[in-house]
Amino acid sequence: MAEHSSFNAVNNVEVVCGMAIPPIKTKVQGPAATIPQQDVIDIIDEAIKFFRPNLLFKNYEIKGPGDVFIIYMTVFITQCLRKIANEEKEANALRMLIEMARLPVPKPNEAGFFMRGIAKDPTSNAEGEKFSAYLKQAKEELVNRLIKVLYKDGVKSWDHKFWVGLSKKNFMNLKF
Repeated sequence: MAEHSSFNAVNNVEVVCGMAIPPIKTKVQGPAATIPQQDVIDIIDEAIKFFRPNLLFKNYEIKGPGDVFIIYMTVFITQCLRKIANEEKEANALRMLIEMARLPVPKPNEAGFFMRGIAKDPTSNAEGEKFSAYLKQAKEELVNRLIKVLYKDGVKSWDHKFWVGLSKKNFMNLKF
């Protein structure tokens, strides 16, 4: 059974373009509200935790705006793993992924956005800008956390090959 975001049911979470944009634990500059407690599970923790079980599904029932974020990040993690599949050193992998995370995020109504039909078109330019800025910040924070899972003491962890092995799958046949 697929894993779904706990942020689907949270009533006070802002929704932009059909995607939840809850507060996150981050030091990365951006529009997201920050959570000061490090022991709280945020939506980025969920995206990393749910990556491996959810990747096994070709179909994924979207139960709310949190799931839209999980879909985006699952596809992004797949791209990250493909990019660093053969990289031995943590510093090089982090540099490559930060570079990738900082690329502009297209709005749902722009060409090049891979989740057309899943995320909703922005109702205003400000909504579209907030959507793009939040995802850019979230991607950079996700990269910082993912590197800690994949590398230990500056080199690949033994778990690295299992994560990278999953990068050959396309979640819901979506490509970043």
